Amino acid sequence: MKIRWLYILLTLLSVTHTPVARSEIIDSSVAVVNEDVITLSDVNRIGEAIFRQITEEAPPEQREEALKQARKKIITQLIENKLLTQQAAALHISVAEAEIDRAQKQVLQRNGFTDEDFKAELKNTGLSQAQYRETLREQILRSKLINYEVRSKVVVPDEEIQRYFEQQYSKETGKEAGAEGYSFYSS
Repeated sequence: MKIRWLYILLTLLSVTHTPVARSEIIDSSVAVVNEDVITLSDVNRIGEAIFRQITEEAPPEQREEALKQARKKIITQLIENKLLTQQAAALHISVAEAEIDRAQKQVLQRNGFTDEDFKAELKNTGLSQAQYRETLREQILRSKLINYEVRSKVVVPDEEIQRYFEQQYSKETGKEAGAEGYSFYSS
């Protein structure tokens, strides 16, 4: 009988000390772009410096609205970036690390920054080197995509090409195109 009560007591104690499983929201999605999810942590990470600046500088009565507008802008920017990235991937457009290196070097030269100045400026803005490089990657990708889209829609008629050729030839030689056996044939 004692053993039975001891067994029941131990069973009750083990049940009461078992950790209870609980659910916890780790992150939430704020938008889905063609199966790519934009999370609240993405918005907070990208907007961290902006949110901090608004919190420090905006008047208390305008702070909440300013934060709301900043979040809205960041979400819109993230959606545009997702769409851009998806379109570039569909067209097999990519950005190499060497292109990012060149762009970063140009920024340093244009602004007269040394590496130390640049790192200090990144620290002041709250960006890491990786975040800055990702921003450059997105800018280069956007430029390449726009360039591709524009070039694919530009059609120059053969007559215009021939007229340009004839004008350039005349300027350079002082003779009309075709006068010395040169002519332009369209395919």
